[in-house]
Amino acid sequence: MKKYFILNFKSIFFERNAEGCVCMWCPEMSDHHCPLLWQQCRPCMQGLYNPTISATGRKVASFVSSFQGLLLLMIFLLPFHLHAQKQLAAPEVEVFSQKAIEKAKDFGAYIEVISDKTTPISDAEDAIELAVDLFIDDARFIEVSSIKREEIRSYPVRDYLRRLQLLKYSKVEVQWYDVHYASQLRLGEDGRYYGTITIYQKFKGYVENQVIYEDVTRKDIEVVLERIPKNIGGKTQKIWEVFLGDIKVSETRKQ
Repeated sequence: MKKYFILNFKSIFFERNAEGCVCMWCPEMSDHHCPLLWQQCRPCMQGLYNPTISATGRKVASFVSSFQGLLLLMIFLLPFHLHAQKQLAAPEVEVFSQKAIEKAKDFGAYIEVISDKTTPISDAEDAIELAVDLFIDDARFIEVSSIKREEIRSYPVRDYLRRLQLLKYSKVEVQWYDVHYASQLRLGEDGRYYGTITIYQKFKGYVENQVIYEDVTRKDIEVVLERIPKNIGGKTQKIWEVFLGDIKVSETRKQ
């Protein structure tokens, strides 16, 4: 079933269907950015477009520019506008689900860079900042475990990353693998979407080229999808973005 809605009241139309979305401002445009807001249309979330306005687009713009047309559009399309702002269609949730997986993998890659003793300090610092930006805020906690103790410790994400630089090994290897969803994104009562990604982390600590400690830890990563303010075309609008949340230890075992 096709649905029409307005992203804002500046004569921007989208037609949504199972295959994707088509901007009705420029009927030739499919799977590209909105031409006025320069914002990715949902659910395609890909590509850039140098907008041109077709004859049909000019007719649409002329209609919407009139007060009567705008008023009628607001009356008939406002419910769809509100729905689109507060909830996401299934294809859109899937796009953000995949984006969250990529962010989790990126975080694992940053951990490898930061923990590598051969990484220049400046590069490690850059990696820390990029890693922190993956989280909803830098107050998120990451749990740490060891097969040598029962206690599970937790640190704010930035502190955790800095501690990786200070591990008392001559060489450290950290590898993430088998990154997958334990629970898919679901709408919460607060309007955010929440999910859980599970990963496995392989850790090895060396002294003089000898492995003196190694383990494998299964960790659960909270995923949060929420609307955040963003400046688009000189105006602040709220768009959906996915972030990582707390990372908790589920199991730690010998390798």
